[in-house]
Order: sequence, then C-alpha cells, then structure tokens
Amino acid sequence: MVNLQEMGRKIKRLPDVRGDIFFFSLLFLLSLIVFLGYRISTQEDRRLGELRLNTRQAQQGMIDDSTLTNNTNNILIQGQYVGSRGGQTYHLPSCPGAKMIKEINKIWFQSKATAEQAGYKPAGNCPGI
Repeated sequence: MVNLQEMGRKIKRLPDVRGDIFFFSLLFLLSLIVFLGYRISTQEDRRLGELRLNTRQAQQGMIDDSTLTNNTNNILIQGQYVGSRGGQTYHLPSCPGAKMIKEINKIWFQSKATAEQAGYKPAGNCPGI
C-alpha cells in the first residue's frame, strides 16, 4: 500500500505549469484577436472593391445606375440577366446556373445586348433565354 507521505512528496515534485498555461492562453487570445481583426478588415476591403467595380460597370452601361445601391451589409445589384465574373455565359436569375454563382461573383446586365457586348453568351441550360 502506498504511504500518504510518499504520495505527497511525489505531488510536490511535479513541475509548476501555471505560468505555461497563462502564457499559452495569452498567446491564443492574441492570435484570435489578430485573426478576427484581419477577417473584418478584408471583408470591408472586399465590399469597397465591389462598390468600385460595380460603379465602374454602371458607368460603362453594363448595369443601370438606378439599380445600384449600397447598404451597410451588402451591395445589391439587380438586372434582368446575371453572369459570373469569371464565366462566359449569362443566365436568367431564376436559372439553376444562376443560383450556383456566389453573390460576390455575380455581375448583372439590363439586357441580352449588354451581356453580349461584355463578351457573355446565353447559357445553354437556362430555359427562356
């Protein structure tokens, strides 16, 4: 049977980890603060970049100025046809292909002619185009 005094001596010999726990907790919190700060700043930069890009598109006639609005959370642009920034086709907003485009990548057109002038072609899987 283990003697209580011997057990007490073994416990006293364990290293003191309270300082290490404090250090790593502080390091974790600092990393979390930096990460969240970066995420917030990049989202704001992205939103401002979208506004600049969409304003440029409105000036070029790709979208109508009256439909370009900026609220605090997102940029809402509506038109009759939608395409992807990296794509080559345009869709009706109700088409399955249009629903797969991320909101940040959507580019809106007021007419088929405007979309085709920008180099886009009608989507083959979109009924009604």
